[in-house]
Amino acid sequence: MFLGLNAGGAVLTEEQLIAAEQPSALVKSLEKEGKDPRPDLVAMLKSQRLAVRSKALDALEDMAGNDFGFDPWTDPDKADPGPLLSWEAWLKQPSRAENGGREQDDTRLYSMILTGTEKARESACRALLSRKRQALEFLTGYLEKHPDQDADTERAIRQARFRIQLDEVTPDASLLARKLAGSHRNDIIDALEALRKKPVSTLPVIHEFLDHRDPLVREVAVDVFLQNGEKSAVDHIVPFLERETDENVLQIAFRRASDNEESLPGLEKLLIRHAASESEDLCLAALKSLSEIEKLQTAIDPEQLLKLFRHPEWRIRHQALLYAGKHRIVQPPLDGKLRKARRRSGAALSGPLLRNSCIRAWWKCSGMKTNPCAQRRF
Repeated sequence: MFLGLNAGGAVLTEEQLIAAEQPSALVKSLEKEGKDPRPDLVAMLKSQRLAVRSKALDALEDMAGNDFGFDPWTDPDKADPGPLLSWEAWLKQPSRAENGGREQDDTRLYSMILTGTEKARESACRALLSRKRQALEFLTGYLEKHPDQDADTERAIRQARFRIQLDEVTPDASLLARKLAGSHRNDIIDALEALRKKPVSTLPVIHEFLDHRDPLVREVAVDVFLQNGEKSAVDHIVPFLERETDENVLQIAFRRASDNEESLPGLEKLLIRHAASESEDLCLAALKSLSEIEKLQTAIDPEQLLKLFRHPEWRIRHQALLYAGKHRIVQPPLDGKLRKARRRSGAALSGPLLRNSCIRAWWKCSGMKTNPCAQRRF
C-alpha cells in the first residue's frame, strides 16, 4: 500500500519541491520509500506560485511523458480547465511504483517520438530513461523494419536515440541530440566536439558518423572516436579506415593514434599500405606512425623502402631512414644497402639532416653506439 494524501497527509510540500535542484530525483526517492507524490504534484499545478507550478510540471512530465497542454505561466484562476482535468484523469492510472517502476503506455510514448512535437518527444525520452535498453532496442529495430521512413520521422528516431544514449554523459543531451540528428555540417561538428574527452559510453553515438557522407564530419568523428576510446576504439575504426579515401581523415587518424602508442599496432597493416601512398603528406604521416611502434609484426617491403630512400621529397627520405634505424632493418635485400642508397641516388640523400639520418639509421642497424668512420661511410 502506498502512502499519499488519502493516508492522512501530504507526501510532498511546495517548500520541498522548490528546494529540490532536480524535482525528478526527489520524486524517485519518494517512490522508493513507497510513497505516491502524484496527487500532491497535480494539486501544485493550481499553486499561486509560478516556481511551484513549473517544477511540479517538470516532475509530472517525467512521469507521464506528456504535459497535456498545461501552461505553468498562465494564471491558474484564468487557465483553461481542460489540461487540469487531463492530469486528474491521469491520476487514476497506477503509479510507477505500483507498476514496478515501469509505465504501461510505452506505445503512446513511442508514438509521441514518431509524430509528436519537439517538446513532446523530449518528454517521451525522459519518461523512457528508466528503461533505456528496451527503448533503444525498439527505436533501432523500428528503423530496421521500416527503412522507407520519411526524412522527418527518421530524424526524430535518431534524435531520440542520441538523446537517450547521452543522458548520463552530459546535461546538454537534448541539444546535442538535436544537432547530431540534423543535416547541418557545423551543428554536427559542434556536437561531436562537445563529446570530446567524454567517457567511452559516447562511442556508439560517435560511431554512427565514421562513414558520414561529409569528409569534414568524418575527420572530426574519427579524431574524437580515437581520443575517447583510445586502444579500445582501434578495432572498431579499422574497417572504416580501410575503405576511407579522404587523405585528411586518414592523416588525423594516424596522428591521433600516435598520441597513444598502444593504439598503433592495431593500425600496422594500414600504415604500411599508406607508406607507399603517392600522397607525400599521407606517406609521411604513415612513416612517422610506423617509426613510433616499438615492435613491428610486419615491415615495409624492402624494395619499397629503397624507393622511399630515393624519394624526391627530403622529408620522406629522412623519415624512411629513421624508420629503418628504429626497427634495425638489415635483412636482405637491405643488408649493406643502406649506405649504397646514397651512392645510387646521388643528391637524393644530400644535406646535413639527411646525412645525420643516415648515420643514426646505420648506427642502429649495425648495433653500434659510436662509429668514427660513419661520416665517411655516408
